[in-house]
Amino acid sequence: MTPTRLRECLTALEWTQRGFARVLGRQEGTVRQWKRGAAQIPEDVAAWIEKLVRFHERNPPPVRRPPLCEECGKHLSDVPSRLCPGCEAYKEHMS
Repeated sequence: MTPTRLRECLTALEWTQRGFARVLGRQEGTVRQWKRGAAQIPEDVAAWIEKLVRFHERNPPPVRRPPLCEECGKHLSDVPSRLCPGCEAYKEHMS
């Protein structure tokens, strides 16, 4: 694993250098050396983090979706009503 790939993996997993070191039971300075290329990244660590990234890519966390307009199905991100302002039902409701 290259230092660049390690940085990409940490970014993909939203891990800080400190958090990664803590999980591995290593010194933060060791991880810093890996990221700079000053020390070789152990093969078992490289294989493990690659597995985690693959899992994370295949299993993204649930995302909160904005509610939909009951009339047309459009997203209602900032509309306080259950109908969007462009629908006829909304216009009737507001008049």
